[in-house]
Amino acid sequence: MIHAVAESFWLPLIVLAALGLPMIAVYWRWTQHLRRRAERLTVNLDEHVRERTAELDRTVGQLREELARRDQLEADLRREHNMMQTFMRSVPDTVYFKDAESRFITCSASKARKHGLSGPSDLAGKTDFEIFSREHAQAAFESEQRILRTGEAVIGLPEREVFPDGRVRWTLTSKMPLRDDEGRIVGTFGLGKDMTELKNAEEELRQRELLFRLIFEHAPIGVSWRRTDLGNVHHRNTTFRRILGLTTEESSDDAQFDALIHKDELARYREMVRRIESGQTDSDTLEQRFVLKDGRLVWGRLSVAVVRNDTGRIIQEIAILEDITQRKQTEQELADTYKSLLDASRVAGMAEVATGVLHNIGNVLNSVNVSVNLLAENLQNTRLGNIARLSALLHEHADDLGEFLTADPQGQRVLPYLDTLADHLTGEKQRQLVELDSLRRNVDHIKDIVGMQQEYAKVVGVVETLAPVDLVEDALRMNAAALTRHDVELVRELPPAPAVIVERPKVLQILINLIRNGKYALDEGGRQDKRLAVRLEHDDRWVRVIVSDNGIGIPTENLGRVFTHGFTTRKDGHGFGLHSSAIAAKEMGGTLRVQSDGPGRGATFILELPRAEAEAPAAEPQTAAAAAPRG
Repeated sequence: MIHAVAESFWLPLIVLAALGLPMIAVYWRWTQHLRRRAERLTVNLDEHVRERTAELDRTVGQLREELARRDQLEADLRREHNMMQTFMRSVPDTVYFKDAESRFITCSASKARKHGLSGPSDLAGKTDFEIFSREHAQAAFESEQRILRTGEAVIGLPEREVFPDGRVRWTLTSKMPLRDDEGRIVGTFGLGKDMTELKNAEEELRQRELLFRLIFEHAPIGVSWRRTDLGNVHHRNTTFRRILGLTTEESSDDAQFDALIHKDELARYREMVRRIESGQTDSDTLEQRFVLKDGRLVWGRLSVAVVRNDTGRIIQEIAILEDITQRKQTEQELADTYKSLLDASRVAGMAEVATGVLHNIGNVLNSVNVSVNLLAENLQNTRLGNIARLSALLHEHADDLGEFLTADPQGQRVLPYLDTLADHLTGEKQRQLVELDSLRRNVDHIKDIVGMQQEYAKVVGVVETLAPVDLVEDALRMNAAALTRHDVELVRELPPAPAVIVERPKVLQILINLIRNGKYALDEGGRQDKRLAVRLEHDDRWVRVIVSDNGIGIPTENLGRVFTHGFTTRKDGHGFGLHSSAIAAKEMGGTLRVQSDGPGRGATFILELPRAEAEAPAAEPQTAAAAAPRG
């Protein structure tokens, strides 16, 4: 445009030059007008260009922003798609989407694996009728169609799924309507959590609870159980009530139980309760007497244990009650027997015999006590009660007994049960006979021991010339039952030895005490290979009876104290056994000493007795430490 203006300028100028100066002035003014007009056009054009350029820049900016938003939306969409795909691939619970015809659109990988498919695409287009039993598929279809009609979701519905191969699974299902952008229901989708293990656990828990109730009600020992959050009422089984003479109609609280405790035992029981409630212990056991409403006295072994929460508060309590009346009576009879023996010995003026008898028959009486308790327990646990129930059952079907035994499922179990019961009673009979035989042999053994002691007691204070082998064998025979019961290997090294000049009762007292203490040391040592060795040695003056064990051994600090009166390391020891043995050895002109290499290394006791053909001087006993525990 500027170029065109320039051309128009020169042409008129030439014309004006030809026309003359008057025209030049006119032309000049016209050119000035044209120049100003051109300048205005240039300004307008520049402004227009700037406006268009700014407008284009704004448009480009908007396009860039739109492109950025689109890119972000696409990225968000890809991210959401990836998250959805990751969720569908990884979620352990089953997820699925269905159309309005209840056909699968897609599902999670776990859903496909559940049906043995390679992937979700294998399930697309199928219905429940193709993957479940018809009964389950029909119920699922009706449920989904109801959601399509009403739009009401189903939340947390336990479903029992039966597969075509017979497998049964339990699923906690939630089903909801699937809507399009306009809110119209176009299908359904669902979430399922496999709860088969939970259902199995619930069933197992139910079965265990039934088993617990069965054991609780029919246990041969008394059981009382209480939850503190349910109050002070105790649940007590039949045996517990029977032991205490209680009926099912009576209350089962602490006051009722306390009222039955013997007044002399009440303080001990309350102390046990105090220790448990104060948190000093979570369990305790005591033996106590109960005075029943009919006046009978019953001994019971009561064991109480509690369960506490994190704060230490008792939340459960269980008590076990055993009827030990028969055992206590047996113990009392044994105590009376001991007392009778002791009284008889005192009357006869022979304290040595009484002490020897009590020491020697104690272990055998323990075996007697065990046999008596076993017989009592076997009688209490017999199945004779089952026979009474079986008899009642047969009487109920007396009119149709044949049909009942052959056609009724309960009756068909009667004969096999009788076979089993017969085998059980036969075995029970054999066990009873074995225990009775053991009891008879132990009683005979006690008679032999008493007879032997009585023979020795006749010659108390009389010095005789005797064979040491015979004395050792008598002592071993009196302790044979205890050594066998405690699984002690007995090693005899008894070569011929010269006769000794001794008093029989005193030598026997010493040897029995050494053998018995060796047995205790072996028990305390805890070894499996418990070994007790008894051997004879002699020289020109002495015959030595050496008793060795591989038990707990002797601590160095106990050396020099073992023969001290009253010293013992056993809880039930009296501390005069070795002391009196050392005195007896000295009175016969002999010695009693001990050797040990320390704890865990066993101990050896050496009894030295004078030979008959040698005159042995009296010697002070060499005191040394006894193997712990000794008494």
